[in-house]
Amino acid sequence: MSVSNKSLLVAVCAAFAVTFIGTFLAVSSFSSLLSSRQVPSTGYASSAQGNVTMHIAKALSITTVDSEVINFTGCAPGRVIYSNVTGGNDHSDCPSFLPASIVVRNDGGYEANITMNATDWGEAHGGLFLDSSTDDSWLAFSVKNDSSHAVYGGGCMDYFPGGWVNITNGSLMRVCDNLVGGETHNSLSFDVAIYVPNATGNGTSETLFTFWASQIW
Repeated sequence: MSVSNKSLLVAVCAAFAVTFIGTFLAVSSFSSLLSSRQVPSTGYASSAQGNVTMHIAKALSITTVDSEVINFTGCAPGRVIYSNVTGGNDHSDCPSFLPASIVVRNDGGYEANITMNATDWGEAHGGLFLDSSTDDSWLAFSVKNDSSHAVYGGGCMDYFPGGWVNITNGSLMRVCDNLVGGETHNSLSFDVAIYVPNATGNGTSETLFTFWASQIW
């Protein structure tokens, strides 16, 4: 049986039509599937973020450590009495002497300059500390860049008076420039020396030292 060219053309066109319709239906069905179901991603198109916030709270602060008292008790007159850390040994003429320095510690977050003022000073400089008929008692201080404390060490990085300095009035006096903070090396030792004249009468004399910190800019 012979097939004419016209019949063959019709058959080919029909085959193309069937193929096109089948492809269209398959694509339509797959598109419908994608729209109705979530297909998991196989790449790195998605991401997530986390946030870390650090807040630094620094303060200017100093404190005294352990004991803030130097107690000269039962002392005989006619000599200079020292607190022992800077001045030497316990003085035999003060049987009840408490040989402690005043340890000043920078417990803040800034380096600081330290100053001090006293509420009273020796009679030789117009003060009322001690009661002597000769009016020649005096009071002095010294600073050592270390600490008698078991943990805290010296932290004075610049000026500090290594020798004795007379306290002559109630004005602020330099104690330490650039006292650093931190966990260990952040302290200084403050000591006093007092001349007690022979003409000193019985009684108790007190002076209060106030330490001040100013921030280094």
